[in-house]
Amino acid sequence: MTRALDRLLARRTEGQEHRARIQTRVSELDTEIQVLASAIATGAPTGPLTDAIRVRDAERQRLRSDLAALDAVPALTRRDREELRRELDELMTEWRGVLLAHTSAARQILRKLLANKVRFIPEDWDGESGWRMEAEGTVQPLL
Repeated sequence: MTRALDRLLARRTEGQEHRARIQTRVSELDTEIQVLASAIATGAPTGPLTDAIRVRDAERQRLRSDLAALDAVPALTRRDREELRRELDELMTEWRGVLLAHTSAARQILRKLLANKVRFIPEDWDGESGWRMEAEGTVQPLL
């Protein structure tokens, strides 16, 4: 579980790098649009320039929407991580108890939720051996 949380935090870092790339591109587009608008103001043919402005403006709007979506995801602090780990540990303990107490029902539930068989893949993390579990599933039958 610690590794999963570490991966989640690593993805957050990647998200911050992605945000920086988006912000850089938005600034570039702002500059390009200003240059094109200046060319129009000096009397250059407007047709191709306005098309170029439209294309860049559409990309800028899309990137601003992407930034807004990234802003909607709250930052995960160390305290949040510890709380999340504690909650996940409690849930795992609870589910283990339920599944062990009712194995036949647990098998039926898993059959309904899993699209295919669960795969266990051996892996090494920082010199420590372990297993990665892969499965595809859905919660649709529960809804």
